[in-house]
Amino acid sequence: MKRMKEADVKELFAFVANVVNIETIPLDDQKTYNLLARADTDGVYMLESDWDKYDLMQIQPKDFDELTACTSLEKVEWFLP
Repeated sequence: MKRMKEADVKELFAFVANVVNIETIPLDDQKTYNLLARADTDGVYMLESDWDKYDLMQIQPKDFDELTACTSLEKVEWFLP
């Protein structure tokens, strides 16, 4: 796998910081939650495995708290011995 050079990473972060204002991202966007409830998450980090999709379809998160709980369910195993 080819790694990015540090200068390229800094340039990418600077570009994103100028384009995306995290304060303006709505946490209550119903269209997004409908997409998640359908498990239409190919390419979405931490939500694209079959298990993640199954959890999303079963829980059908309706707000950010439910989405957080949904993503936390399977990730607990990362911290178990």
